Amino acid sequence: MLSDVEQGYSCCFEDKFIPHGESLLENFARLKSHSQAKPKSLRLFTTGEVAQLTGLGQSTLRTLDLEGKGPRPKRLANNHRAYTLKQINEIRDYFSNQTHAENLCQRPHRKADGLLQILTIVSFPDYQMPMMTCAHLAQYFALKGYRVLALDLNPAGTLSAIFNTPSTSRPLNLEQASICKTYFDGVDLVSYQTGRQYQTGRKEGLEALLQKVGHNYDLVLIDTAGLLNPLCYEVLEMATGLVFSLAPKTASISALMQYLLMMGTSFHEIFHDEKSSSKFKPAMERPKGFLRYLIAGSNNGSLNEEQAQIAALVRHLFQGDVLHPVFMCDAVFAPHFAGAKTLYDLEAGEAPRRAYKAARHAIDDVGGALVDLVRAVAADKTHTIREKQ
Repeated sequence: MLSDVEQGYSCCFEDKFIPHGESLLENFARLKSHSQAKPKSLRLFTTGEVAQLTGLGQSTLRTLDLEGKGPRPKRLANNHRAYTLKQINEIRDYFSNQTHAENLCQRPHRKADGLLQILTIVSFPDYQMPMMTCAHLAQYFALKGYRVLALDLNPAGTLSAIFNTPSTSRPLNLEQASICKTYFDGVDLVSYQTGRQYQTGRKEGLEALLQKVGHNYDLVLIDTAGLLNPLCYEVLEMATGLVFSLAPKTASISALMQYLLMMGTSFHEIFHDEKSSSKFKPAMERPKGFLRYLIAGSNNGSLNEEQAQIAALVRHLFQGDVLHPVFMCDAVFAPHFAGAKTLYDLEAGEAPRRAYKAARHAIDDVGGALVDLVRAVAADKTHTIREKQ
């Protein structure tokens, strides 16, 4: 084995960055697959939870089961019914096909000529809660019946860690070779390992991918970091919604400030300069979308004095562009998040009841606000569809 000096010191740093990074990426994924021997699965849902998710009455669900219609739920030790998320969606499909129940329980599938909405979540590194935002939102939309395609373009790889398990890493088909089914019914994934290939030019553009497979989805969620690169411009060019997930900390606000200033200058040069030779569409050819800031952090489920001051400043400066609900969680959830579990993954008893209820209420409120925005965009007839029909 060569000594440190014999190993050499005359290399160009950049010559080793990519090969070393790729080696770590490939082997780290292999290491994770060995450590995750047990396939990940989603918990079951009680009749009360199914009623809340679908808008159906519990008596309707019981009658459906007793009459042998729809999916057959599992019976627990206490004889209570329990449903998988796939069965919940089968119930939605059952009622969607009933002519007398048009408004009873509908899947929110977009129409063939509807806009494929692309919601981009931008988070900044080193803050756990903002980096968990996209995963929670993907699951929230899926629980509401949306067909979601999640793209992990964040070097932190949070989405991939949560969704991409060995049992779910098989491609859907040859046309969708980069898309994988996940354990969470309604969410398909483009992992970070695949997503980064778009950035390095090894794959055709993201827009080309969505033109091929977009008809299978109601919503695309993209998780990206506050970084400036060509892929970032393509992602923001396609987006119909942009959400900045911010920790209420000075460093996070500073990172946002730098990002906005640099991105604003670059966007103006790329999209608004008539003499620009950019491949991107001019501003007038791109549909309008919404931009929102989300306060996301961890401090016993509420803002402390310093966090409250920062949040108040953000609301004062950006006013209506800041989502009213905040995604605050008790610090007790940090180990679960570090273990690639979301609030929706947790079973009863895995977290203190009061803290769990408050955290679920917080993310559900955030998801509900974004559902309203997505519906408003869908109802706007001035938008144009991006995919090939």
